[in-house]
Amino acid sequence: AIKKGWIALDALYGNELTALCRPEELIRLVDYAERLRRSYDFTINSAMITDVPGYTWGIVPVLAQSGVKYFSVGPNRGHRIGYTLSSWGDKPFYWESPSGKQNILCWVAGEGYSLFHSGRLDSGRLFNYLKRLEKSKYPYDMVQIRYSIGGDNGPPDPELSEFVKNWNAKYAYPKLVVATTSEMFREFERRYADRVPKARGDFTPYWEDGAGSSARETSMNRAAAERLVQSETLWAMLNAAGYPADEFYTAWRNVILYDEHTWGAHCSISQPDSDFTKAQWKIKQAFALDADAQSQKLLKDSLARHRSPAK
Repeated sequence: AIKKGWIALDALYGNELTALCRPEELIRLVDYAERLRRSYDFTINSAMITDVPGYTWGIVPVLAQSGVKYFSVGPNRGHRIGYTLSSWGDKPFYWESPSGKQNILCWVAGEGYSLFHSGRLDSGRLFNYLKRLEKSKYPYDMVQIRYSIGGDNGPPDPELSEFVKNWNAKYAYPKLVVATTSEMFREFERRYADRVPKARGDFTPYWEDGAGSSARETSMNRAAAERLVQSETLWAMLNAAGYPADEFYTAWRNVILYDEHTWGAHCSISQPDSDFTKAQWKIKQAFALDADAQSQKLLKDSLARHRSPAK
């Protein structure tokens, strides 16, 4: 289905708080995509992130060097998002890497991660969106709309194809097209590559402050990430043939899942002592605790052959 273009996979493993990530951790965000590429021989040249407003500059060379050309951004529409939408919404740009040697086509969806956040497909909302684009003198004749039922945790809509079919039969313009991330960007780039501006710099994140609410685990996870980098180096130097790739993959996965943007229960502020909140936090906390234990074991094992005998 992927090779035929019926569905698509994007490169990022999760909706990460990228400013929490050490450089190596950013690279690990595309590890799974690379595994799939090699195992099944298909192309993954797009990335997508949802809900999170803001991304560290280091993500650009990571994506570019992993073969990603396109970056679809669907931020939250109003919760502590700063100028993410007001300054960048529906203003596609080539985001240049710190070295200036790479760039990716980045597009912040003007209506965030789901145009119909509180309901199903609705012609009235589409017309209102088109009016806003016209009022803002939107310069292109195609636009990115991201949609899921009920918001960021909603499922696909089984009525989507029928809605698009009926709309296109009724209206001559604009046409709706159900597309993968890569298809949409590729068509946009084909039409407008020479008109898209370039931008440099950090797309300063806004939500990483929340990690301070669990400072102990956040510091543990950061230390675990650094320990994994040291361990990988030692394994490569001292016992490359015995390198435990699966163990490292599992440890990095836990580091990444701790730094992923979902921070426990939705009611953690209003009901911090509820059983639901506590149970959700235990799951989140476990990623940091497991990463800490796994990284310590990997570091210890890397030196096992080179310890001085006990006296």
